[in-house]
Amino acid sequence: MNKKSADIINEKFNSVNIDIYPNPAKTEVFISNNAASLSESFEVKIFSIEGKLVFSELVNSNSSINLNGIKKGVYYLQTPFKNEFKKLIISGE
Repeated sequence: MNKKSADIINEKFNSVNIDIYPNPAKTEVFISNNAASLSESFEVKIFSIEGKLVFSELVNSNSSINLNGIKKGVYYLQTPFKNEFKKLIISGE
């Protein structure tokens, strides 16, 4: 891949905004983005406040994540877009 192609891909990902809701969440969280044309899967990771990876999965645009099995608490959700972290509160059932 040449530098120009890499710059185009980075620009595409850097323009994507991710929203997670509901937040706080109980058993499921929805992920949506502003890139309607983004059709490929991307990896979502959830880290504890201690930095431990507790969840990792490939998801599609505008999908949901089942939170069963993750204890209630404060977490950080990471996407490959802008290498950003979103605070996620899991309140349990």
